Amino acid sequence: AFLRELRGAAGCDVEVVLGASLADAGPVETSHGRDAVGEMNAAFEVGLDPAADDVLAAHKLAGRSVLPVAMMLEYFAHAGMHAHPGLGFVGVDDLRVLRGVVFDQGQRRVRLAIGQALTGNSLLRIPGELRSSGADGRLTLHATARVLLGSSPAPGEMGSELDSLPAWSRSVESAYREILFHGETLAGIEEILGCGDAGISARVRTADRPRTFLREPLRSNWLTDPLVVDCFFQLAILWCFERSGQVCLPSRVGAYRQYLAYPKGRV
Repeated sequence: AFLRELRGAAGCDVEVVLGASLADAGPVETSHGRDAVGEMNAAFEVGLDPAADDVLAAHKLAGRSVLPVAMMLEYFAHAGMHAHPGLGFVGVDDLRVLRGVVFDQGQRRVRLAIGQALTGNSLLRIPGELRSSGADGRLTLHATARVLLGSSPAPGEMGSELDSLPAWSRSVESAYREILFHGETLAGIEEILGCGDAGISARVRTADRPRTFLREPLRSNWLTDPLVVDCFFQLAILWCFERSGQVCLPSRVGAYRQYLAYPKGRV
């Protein structure tokens, strides 16, 4: 869109505004005794503190703690399950990070809200939003997603090309020291099995119980596995660095599917 405007197509408007609807999250209104954010109904709210929550202390950019996208995915899963008990978590579609949750002034409260569920292909598809409030109490929209609930989808197949990737040229220790920014709690990569044009493959640790990540977890067990999921993004950073010399950060997850519960130990 930016390039189109620079080219100056004939007849275009003098001023074009992109993303205006994201500029103001608006106030929280109360309807029938429940918090509502636009068309959304609040599922839960949680307080997070980089001084007390180890996952935030281990995820800093430019010296400031930032909520990992892996934790956003976990929270969206909880939000969907909260309103539809008895169904199983299948995955998330179109998770978009609109603005990172940055803890530049200490604690923040994160609020998850969900909308009306839609059915399709035997699954419930539930739109959700993640917002936070700072010291002034104002809500900021950070991420949106669609949570999928139902019975587990049929297992997919891993591409065979990942079995014959070229050897990794660095040690895991050097990757964490020189390329990645993740602290001990999120340093889950144990071994890079291969890296090439087709992708990257690794052996990673699974997460301990939620209390090792968060002072006040929502449940005693994970719905996803934030350590494994964060390692997905860490591996993407390493792959990009190997191919282009540049690092990357996740801004969108097109689709995430969870076929089985994560095992204890490593995957």
